[in-house]
Amino acid sequence: MCTHRENGSGKSVKRFYANCARAAEILLGLVFVAGAVLKAAKVGENSGINLFMRQILSYGVLPQHHLLLAAVALGTLAIETALGMALVLAWRVRGVALLAVPALLVFFTCLIIYGWVFHNLADCGCFGPIEMSPGVSIAKNGVLLLLWLIAWAGRDDAARLAATSKRQRRAFAKAIVCLACAIGLPVYAGSTLRPLAPGAFARFTVEAGGQPWDLGAGEYFVAIYNSTCEHCMDSVEQLNEWVGQPGFPRIVALCWGNEESIEEFRLLTEPAFPIHAIDEATFWELVGLVPPRFYHIRDGASLQVWDEEWPAVEAVLSKAGAS
Repeated sequence: MCTHRENGSGKSVKRFYANCARAAEILLGLVFVAGAVLKAAKVGENSGINLFMRQILSYGVLPQHHLLLAAVALGTLAIETALGMALVLAWRVRGVALLAVPALLVFFTCLIIYGWVFHNLADCGCFGPIEMSPGVSIAKNGVLLLLWLIAWAGRDDAARLAATSKRQRRAFAKAIVCLACAIGLPVYAGSTLRPLAPGAFARFTVEAGGQPWDLGAGEYFVAIYNSTCEHCMDSVEQLNEWVGQPGFPRIVALCWGNEESIEEFRLLTEPAFPIHAIDEATFWELVGLVPPRFYHIRDGASLQVWDEEWPAVEAVLSKAGAS
């Protein structure tokens, strides 16, 4: 009789630990999925895959190459989504899914520490538009590692709690992958590859020498600047040389920053062309990834675009005035 009670008590304790392990595993999976969804979701002007690409760039590990950053961003989202769903569905893949968790957390933590120490990283980008400092993110990874330890310790008993059949889990996983592709690729294409709308610059009228310059009429060479960007400042000297050059379009800069920082930009660089202030949402719409970006426009529509480096003057003159 006593033995029977002890066995019953032992089974209850075992089931409790199994439930804890399974709950920890599901929670881990949901965190990974939530991170991927928030990175990809377009919830505001400064969000989505472009924001995540800029956050990756701020770690100082990868070069400023658009296609490379896009590949890394999409690859990260794919890994987080796949791993998260595998954990939620108890799809262990012979233990690989669970073993991947600490490896990924340690890798991300090392990246955060590197970016924090050597590149003054301010936002880890773990949850997209929800800002998280490096210190908080490292603490968060520590908590996730504790959850992983609980899940790992009870992995065998937790596996038996997952009542869904293997065939059902696989079908559900395939459905999730198809859904992610169906939603994710258009989201990426819409936020990153979408060209500017025709006449995107027609909304701007810039004051120059007491005269209004309507960017919706005629040809202009437009620089997109951030008032604190050193590369933007460095480009001003070159653009000054093109001001008034025969056949070259009128030059104007659209610059994001407050009144004081833009005035400081003017004092430091002494531009021979007008600088027009724009808000943050407009800046990210026009700049793509990082400034400076240069446009050759006609009647408010983009003819040519260059990122970071200014073009050869011949590239602009070849299209200037062409019908």
